[in-house]
Amino acid sequence: MFVFRLHTMGTTVEIRFNKDTKSYWAGEMVTGKVIVESDDEKCLRLIKGLRVRCKGTATVDLKFGGSETVVNFVDEDAKLFTDKLVKTSSMKNDVKIIHYEYPFQFQLHKDLPSSFKTPYGKMEYLLKASLPSGASISYFEGRGYFNVVAVLDLNTKKAYRQPVELKLEATMTTLLLGDSGVVNFFLSIPHKAYAIGDNIQLHQEIDNKSKQHVKASISLIQKITYQIMGSVRLDKENKMKIVGKEVAPMTKDICTDQIFDIPEVPISSEIRLKAENKTIKIAYFLKYEIVSRSGWTKKLKGYIPIIIGSIGFKQNNNNVNVSAESLQSLDSLSIKSSP
Repeated sequence: MFVFRLHTMGTTVEIRFNKDTKSYWAGEMVTGKVIVESDDEKCLRLIKGLRVRCKGTATVDLKFGGSETVVNFVDEDAKLFTDKLVKTSSMKNDVKIIHYEYPFQFQLHKDLPSSFKTPYGKMEYLLKASLPSGASISYFEGRGYFNVVAVLDLNTKKAYRQPVELKLEATMTTLLLGDSGVVNFFLSIPHKAYAIGDNIQLHQEIDNKSKQHVKASISLIQKITYQIMGSVRLDKENKMKIVGKEVAPMTKDICTDQIFDIPEVPISSEIRLKAENKTIKIAYFLKYEIVSRSGWTKKLKGYIPIIIGSIGFKQNNNNVNVSAESLQSLDSLSIKSSP
């Protein structure tokens, strides 16, 4: 299990999740318990109960003078509980400790988007436990952040299994040598879509007919597009990069042993913020660059869009249902988003 703890003025509010990791599938049940301990009986007399709230919020701030956009995807409240609190007491260093405990459970919606965080926006989920007083003021409040992984089963579309190829040709030129010859580049990947944790077997060919030494680099680029009321902002981030070996002039190189691992990222998706003109799109593509040793030539670039899902291809099985094994595999994920 993982735990969030807040301690102040002799009172501790602890949110204890039953799961070992901070990641949950969309559609999964979030369970655990809230534990309150205090040595201040006077303070606890003011507490009228325990309020537990589960929230999932998309926040977009395009940072150009416009207002911030906040949309709640989850906002479930367990209200106030007084009769269901389990109360015990114990002695610690001759001090009486009052102990309250309350179990909770929240059912996540099956169509929730994945957690993420960028400079322009974020999608975050949290569980908030507060102890309201008689004056409806929360004297103590604990927050526990957790991550959600959206369900995108790659077995749902045959097009996801299709191989993808990229062919490029460019003339290498420099200020000193002028036209120094042509470089042909070919790349293929087995499928259009991959799940988190999969690896891409790259087939790469470079036919260097130029007078320069060249080499290729391959990067996984994440592009998040925020479109709010006609305004658009882009967040681009290089998630991974590999650089191949150098290819000498007038030689050809074929490489089939390069492996590109898909890191833990939010899945490809389009998040609608309850309006047609408010969306967040998460997309990925492989970017290829060929550069010369001299660095004076113009780079040869190419792009292949790919889909990143959460459930990978099943061998010889077109069943699109999420299996128990697939759900259990989420325990290995630790998607980074909120603190």
